[in-house]
Amino acid sequence: HIRSCYEVSMAMWFEELRTQAPKEYERLAKLGRVPAAGGAAPPAPEGASAERQNAASSEENLAESKVYAEISRYVSHVLAEEFGGPSGYLESIGFGASELDALRQILVEPEE
Repeated sequence: HIRSCYEVSMAMWFEELRTQAPKEYERLAKLGRVPAAGGAAPPAPEGASAERQNAASSEENLAESKVYAEISRYVSHVLAEEFGGPSGYLESIGFGASELDALRQILVEPEE
């Protein structure tokens, strides 16, 4: 499911880039970083994960990061249907109660 979410979000980004920044899209297509018009997405280039480790690895990455509402809804749906929610998913990948509590402390602002 996670791979499907990734593929859908990449397809949405490719289309947005193609329509809103066609010259940049053409440049990236020549480099094999985005699909040629109407083609399949290219495989991830060697070393791509090291090139851009995650959204929080730099201020530039944070500024460029996007989450499409459709993808957020889909991920929420999958987590609810397959795992009973985010907590169930985290438990399925090895998060214990203490790790889940620590994550909540980081992500949830205390009520005033």
